[in-house]
Amino acid sequence: MHRLATTLCSTVAVAWLPLPSRADVATTTLTLTLDTALQSALDSHPAIAAAQAALDEARGQRLGAGVFANPEFSAKGAARLLDEGPRPDIAVEIGQPIALGDVRGARIAVAESEVHQATLSLTHARQALASRVQLAFIEARRADELSDLAGASVQLARRLLLASERRLSEGDSTVLDVHVSKAELGRAENALTQARVDVVAARVTLAEAIGWDVLRPFRVGPVPRPDRVLPPLPAVLAEARRRRTDLEGLRTTVETGRARLDLARAAAAPSLTVSAFFELEGGSDVILGGGVSLPIPLFDRNQSAIAEATARVARHHAELRLGERTVDREVATAYELYASASLAERAYADHVVGSLEETVDLLQRSFDAGKISFSEVLVLRRSLIEARAIAVETRARAAQASVVLDVALGTIALPRSAAQEQP
Repeated sequence: MHRLATTLCSTVAVAWLPLPSRADVATTTLTLTLDTALQSALDSHPAIAAAQAALDEARGQRLGAGVFANPEFSAKGAARLLDEGPRPDIAVEIGQPIALGDVRGARIAVAESEVHQATLSLTHARQALASRVQLAFIEARRADELSDLAGASVQLARRLLLASERRLSEGDSTVLDVHVSKAELGRAENALTQARVDVVAARVTLAEAIGWDVLRPFRVGPVPRPDRVLPPLPAVLAEARRRRTDLEGLRTTVETGRARLDLARAAAAPSLTVSAFFELEGGSDVILGGGVSLPIPLFDRNQSAIAEATARVARHHAELRLGERTVDREVATAYELYASASLAERAYADHVVGSLEETVDLLQRSFDAGKISFSEVLVLRRSLIEARAIAVETRARAAQASVVLDVALGTIALPRSAAQEQP
């Protein structure tokens, strides 16, 4: 019978450790869902506001990129002091600068590239915040479940203490059993205190991430169980290179650098100024004419800006290659992490938790019939709590690994409303 108890000890936590009723809590405390947490964070976090402002700034610069240079107007007046009296001299001139190189087109290309880059930065900021919220949500849920388990452990320890005291009064137990029961209750209460501290810390972290008051009471709702089939790693790597917004941002940086190089080269060409003038001399002679002016690029041919832009393009190319290697490493690591974590979670759910309900009745009857001793009950209690804690931990690790994989692949899911707001 001892073998029976030992065999069943890792699978009966759910039945023997019923969680405390949440009815009273549910009526007074908000249960936070993952979608609500994500939406709240995306609506209020300063990082998102900063990225949105940067995008608006880039759009503002795009508005001015295609504007032509303003014409220039000048007027002069004088008086000729003659014997017969003063006579006015008036000169009016208007000129229009005309860039010989395609400076305007190059400016537009730079501005549009910067708008695209700012758009990607905003998307990346939203995905980064969403991953942070998801990880904090999973950790808070884990802390809640372990706290519930610790509370159930205290309840069971109290029941065992009452049973040992009753059996002592009936002569079926010893004082040592009572002392051990009290020690076990103290151990369980200490574990519950630490679990509650962990709950507070996890909820503060989550509240800070979603922009809530850290003193606002709430419970964390369930975490969706990750259920995905992984394609072969080469296909995953290719998909990640295509989807990662930070990698696309590096590609856009290269394009922006090229556009700036084109702008620097276009700016090396001089600007031609075409002008027309009207003059009135001596109050009677009218002169109409026009002219052109052109600086001679003898010394300054924008060499510095061209050299700087050329070097910048080379640097951005190197950063892109480095980013691709980093993405490959992150994806490969996250791929293996998720594969192992999900396998462990499925194995535990299938082989341990799955066999729990089938053996509850047998264990209950064995204990009630006195076929399991008090010492075996203590061993079972610890084993049951450990088994239940392992179930919580494996679920949390699998969920966290799924988030890490989504980050590596660039597939972090956003709430529907936030996804529709993507620029």
